[in-house]
Amino acid sequence: MGGGKDPDNRRAFPGGFPGDAHDAFTAAGRTATQNAVFNWTSGLLKLRAAEPALQAGVEQNLFADADGFAFVRTLAPEGCVADHNREELLIVVNKAARLKPFTLPTAGTALDGCRDFRVLAPTHGGPATLAGGALHLEESAQSLTIYAVR
Repeated sequence: MGGGKDPDNRRAFPGGFPGDAHDAFTAAGRTATQNAVFNWTSGLLKLRAAEPALQAGVEQNLFADADGFAFVRTLAPEGCVADHNREELLIVVNKAARLKPFTLPTAGTALDGCRDFRVLAPTHGGPATLAGGALHLEESAQSLTIYAVR
């Protein structure tokens, strides 16, 4: 997104007003970059509408540092159980300019007992593996990945 320090951080959205040269309210009026941001945001909003844990669940933070953040959204934070029929959502964010490894302990967290970690959206993260009582994964540079967890 374009812009800079105040007052350049408040650029008008292109379109929707009489006399605007182009209209970014339509796909034809957006640049390729604007369309990519629109599609990414739309996809996340659709996922939020489809996932109860993102609407009413609780959040459990698992990891945070200057570049990364990992948390679980769940309807019940007791972890995965044998008759587990709902999904937890693990969200992993990496704002660094390089790949970031994550090691997330599972015992005593909403990931306790979970065995299936499937990338839901977007597809920046690699496979998640369980070993030594922790979940190990890598997140691409400047990205976010949402895992469906069971």
